[in-house]
Amino acid sequence: MVTNGKNEKNEKRARRRKRALLNWIFLAVLLAVVAAISVKSYVNVQKQTKWKLQEYQAVESTYTGDLELSILASATLQPYEVVQVRPEASGRIEEFYIGVGDWVTEGDPIALLDQEDLLNGLDSARAGLSNAQAQLDLTRLGYTPRELQSYTSAIESAQLALDQATEDLTRVQRLHDAGFASDEELDNATYAVEKTQQVLDQARKALDVLLQGSTDEEIRMAQANVESSRIAVREAQRALGNATIFSPMTGIILERFVTEGSVVVSTLASFAGGDAMCSIGDVSKMKAFASVDESDIGSVKVGQKCTFDVDAYPDETFEGTVLKIHPQASAQSGATSFTAEIEVPNPDHRLMSGMTCEVEIITDTIKNILLVPDRAIAQKDERTFVFVVDVNDKIEAREITIGKTNYEFTEVLSGLKDGEKVIVRGVPSDLLNEIVKTKGGESDESGVQVKVE
Repeated sequence: MVTNGKNEKNEKRARRRKRALLNWIFLAVLLAVVAAISVKSYVNVQKQTKWKLQEYQAVESTYTGDLELSILASATLQPYEVVQVRPEASGRIEEFYIGVGDWVTEGDPIALLDQEDLLNGLDSARAGLSNAQAQLDLTRLGYTPRELQSYTSAIESAQLALDQATEDLTRVQRLHDAGFASDEELDNATYAVEKTQQVLDQARKALDVLLQGSTDEEIRMAQANVESSRIAVREAQRALGNATIFSPMTGIILERFVTEGSVVVSTLASFAGGDAMCSIGDVSKMKAFASVDESDIGSVKVGQKCTFDVDAYPDETFEGTVLKIHPQASAQSGATSFTAEIEVPNPDHRLMSGMTCEVEIITDTIKNILLVPDRAIAQKDERTFVFVVDVNDKIEAREITIGKTNYEFTEVLSGLKDGEKVIVRGVPSDLLNEIVKTKGGESDESGVQVKVE
């Protein structure tokens, strides 16, 4: 009996424990339901959900400042000006004074051509000038002393012949009158006088013509020959001087196209412009030829500032200015682009021809606007949010309206104030989903696009 009583008490005690446990569970469930209903009601009323800032999250502040808008384009650097040096005299290259990479200034000698043929050409031209000048002097005088002597001697001889013929005629005439000479002999003596008189008259006329000198036309022709000979001498002298090729500009030797011993043709002797010996580049300034996508070229203007980096100097940023926009497009792999020439100062000559870079062209600057780091922006269902952190490190998801962006900072049109802190790393996407649902959105997490580092 005693045993049965103890068992009954134990069973009653177990039933009371079970009942108390069930009551506690019911109360806990009830409290959880009430708490959930309260939280949901709070969210619906306040339209916000707050979480505590965690260590893995980073924050930055909004601020009022200037927003620089820019576009990116790939570019290749080239010297601001490149000149190909071509000889003005033909010949064999006897000596080169420069090599690739050498720095030259305007007027420095670059190469020397063989001068033997050029010297012979100058001697021949000088001899031709001397002959032409002598011929002009002779033409101006009209005769030489030898010619005058010859003409004078002819007159003297003719006069002697006439005198002799006249004496003979006188003698024959006396004999004819005395009957000792025939009429034929008299006629022959008379003819001899007449003939020698004609010879004398012709000699005198020839002398008169000689003494009159050359005609104006003959003198002009002789003068033209002299001037032509002088030009030939100047050309020969210039050709000899051109045997030494000088640098036409200050710059660096980019390429050398021929070697010592090569024969080159001058620019004056070839329709193709002569043989190029080397190229010189002015690298005190450079040009960046940037390939700009056709969708961006409309915002590029002459005079806009640019920045770029090159792999050779990873810790430095170089600056330039848009110099020219080429009007002709180019198409590669189905993409259409335009070339923008950018002037780049290079006073220390560190930038080299052929370097490639990504150029950032500053197309516009919007001043005095509210800016938020682009990393803080989250987008969902075509709506834009940021996560604001208050003084108690509580997080609030807030919808904002944004304007223009340079993909580093974005203009805020509404929803934020200057100086508010926003999360830029560790964005709580679950909180974003919850806030969107409280405002009528029904997207799952796969629809969330969050910009984070």
